[in-house]
Amino acid sequence: MKKSLSLILACGLLTLMSACGESEATGEGDISLEEILSNSASAAEEIESYSFVTEVQQTMGMDEESMSFDMSTEADVLVEPSVFYQKTTMDMGELGGEMSYESYFSEEHGLFMEDPLTSEWMKYPENLMEDILSMSEAQMSPSEQLIAFQDNISELSLEEDENYFILNLAGDGEEMKEIVEQIGNIAGDGMDEIFTQMMSELEIHELVYEIFIDKETFHPAEATVFINMTIEMLGQSMTLEQNADMSFSSFNELEEFEVPQEIIENAEELSEEDAMGNF
Repeated sequence: MKKSLSLILACGLLTLMSACGESEATGEGDISLEEILSNSASAAEEIESYSFVTEVQQTMGMDEESMSFDMSTEADVLVEPSVFYQKTTMDMGELGGEMSYESYFSEEHGLFMEDPLTSEWMKYPENLMEDILSMSEAQMSPSEQLIAFQDNISELSLEEDENYFILNLAGDGEEMKEIVEQIGNIAGDGMDEIFTQMMSELEIHELVYEIFIDKETFHPAEATVFINMTIEMLGQSMTLEQNADMSFSSFNELEEFEVPQEIIENAEELSEEDAMGNF
């Protein structure tokens, strides 16, 4: 179960961090893609807190067998110092039905995760905090993602409606693989080897990414991603098809919060080996 969850989380991280481009497309008032991304990156630097919800449907197949699961995540994020609360619900279907767990992270106290089977809390080792913090910023920060995308706009197109600039990316093959690989580098030095190994064994058949940017605030409002890819692992070929929907809200509206004291005092501290096994 832990190995399956590790692969799911790794693939999910790759998917949710895919997008980009440089284009001469313009919107109302002849605003360019470059200006939209620049304004959005500048607006992201002013974000002190926000919430997001993610819904993922994923199917993985190996040989003639396949498994499907749904995952939903609700999170509240304080940017500096970094603190987040997250609730994740996973429906593993035939692998074990539905399970949910909560997690907290703060720079001061570290990462705490609820065991979905026992409801007991676990604390991750301090020496993993730098890598975990880099990963959390890469996964959740609009600023980090937009900055990474600014140098890769060649395949990005622009549409708009009354309220949003809608950025679209669609493609396949090596070009999309290079984009995902570059963006994967923002996940931190500790993840370099994992991403390098995964990318060398990955073939992207189709990637479609769409992000809605609010015209008034330049904050990201929604994003949708579809990806179909094949990964070669241990001499076996695994196919992955995933749909993901993400929505942001409550920019600079959250009150300060911390890891509950009861969790800090009662959590079981994991060894590095056990912690990496959970990931």
